[in-house]
Amino acid sequence: MSTNIDPGLPVVSHVYTFGEILNQVSRSYSYRWDEAVRHLPANALAMRRDCYLRSLLQERYVPTVNAEWQLTPENQGDAAQREAARVLTDCLKWTPRWKVLIHYLLEAVWYGRYGAQVTYRRQIVDGAARWVVKSHTPVNGDKIQYTWDGVPIVFIYPTELPKYPEAAIVYTDRVPGLKLMNPTWRKQFILHRHVVDDADYFEAEMAGAVMGVGLRSMIYWAWWLRDEMLSWAVDFLKKVGTLGLLVFWFEQGNKGAQKAAETAAQQASKDVALVLPRPIGSDKEAWGVQHLPASTSGIDALRSMVQEYFERHMERLIVGQMLSAGTEGSGLGGSGVAELHEQTKHQLVKFDAENLAETLTDDLVMPLLRLNFPGAEYRVRFEFILEKPNPEKKLQAVQEAAGLGVRFGERDVRSLTGLPEPAPGEPVVGGPAVT
Repeated sequence: MSTNIDPGLPVVSHVYTFGEILNQVSRSYSYRWDEAVRHLPANALAMRRDCYLRSLLQERYVPTVNAEWQLTPENQGDAAQREAARVLTDCLKWTPRWKVLIHYLLEAVWYGRYGAQVTYRRQIVDGAARWVVKSHTPVNGDKIQYTWDGVPIVFIYPTELPKYPEAAIVYTDRVPGLKLMNPTWRKQFILHRHVVDDADYFEAEMAGAVMGVGLRSMIYWAWWLRDEMLSWAVDFLKKVGTLGLLVFWFEQGNKGAQKAAETAAQQASKDVALVLPRPIGSDKEAWGVQHLPASTSGIDALRSMVQEYFERHMERLIVGQMLSAGTEGSGLGGSGVAELHEQTKHQLVKFDAENLAETLTDDLVMPLLRLNFPGAEYRVRFEFILEKPNPEKKLQAVQEAAGLGVRFGERDVRSLTGLPEPAPGEPVVGGPAVT
């Protein structure tokens, strides 16, 4: 037994913290890291096509998609780094359909991971030939797997396998994939992850959640129960309609009366009509057609359960508040509730934006830095500039406190306006910073 300790290696590899080891040949995580895919892949696709969930996701994505952004050098006092950040900013502005790229990368919030495959080209930027993004195409999150040691795998069509080295082909427990083991290949992929989770010791098939898991997995069983209840409601309406049942009575044993009742029922409705006999000798006034109105109490209960429990909790998990669906804060403390909900939503959007900014820094900005400034040993960070809720109140508080001698950082005060720092040499308006 070795007593040498290497702090650069884990004490126990993640894959060995489970009671079962899967995919020992491919040494890759299982595709069943997500509750929806694990239970029924068809349901995972159905959730993707649920317009209610799509509307909530759109509400969550749009603030980041429309946000301003900036590049910040590692050392802002270094003129060379500031110049590199300025040049790279101009290079990124050549990216085609920038907001589309940001939007689909945010789909990692849903899937747990999502990607873009990028190609580059040379373009004259600021008077010199620079590398810029030529094109980008989305990579669905369910096409992205990982090896045990964290190397990404992208699913590919089997006939394409001979084009790549045999060592780069991985036969996962779903379909074959290309292992992005070549650093050049990896630099052409932007791979974004949402949150990571460690599965239970006895759920080894879900170990891949450590490489990214999204809202789809978190809300799956609530969605499944909601759709079960909706199917019950639709089945009820198919059977009784909205107006109830029509019962066509006939005298038992009277074939002529039975045939006439069946004909009348078919002409009236094939779905909500019944033909039933009455005993011989029954009061003839009881024969003919009887309308049985449908009771909607069961439908109302299902609707309340769907809207007030399942959809309410889904909305709270996805966008962090319930006011967006039409419920306004009112009465005593109503505006305070609305403000609290807005703050919660802002924190979720901030998490998404800062998380995506890290991915864009590592997988887009840094490859462009190395292409355009070979040998650069510093980092240039990508940052979103988000609008803060109620900035007017905060700016007013800053002004009042500044009048009392309180000092603030210019960067923090500027962030309240939602505007980036002016570029070097750019014309500016306004007075000196608050001191």
